[in-house]
Amino acid sequence: MALGAPILGDVKYARPDQNNAFAATISGLSEQLHLHARALRLPHPAGGTLLVEADLPPHMMATFRTLDFHAPAARPPQRH
Repeated sequence: MALGAPILGDVKYARPDQNNAFAATISGLSEQLHLHARALRLPHPAGGTLLVEADLPPHMMATFRTLDFHAPAARPPQRH
């Protein structure tokens, strides 16, 4: 929000005039929050790191399709 452009679906930090204004301009975009942690890299208790990836939630997948964006599928957890 520091740039004055809230995350799509952000009802907490968006000004009333910004609230889902972008979603309203493009038919079919969800008004749900579009914030997602794609991947987390965490220290593993036995050493090394654990990489965990997650697919986009369905409402974000639909938005990506509408905007012709590509989101690769998540890989299974990996320990390095």
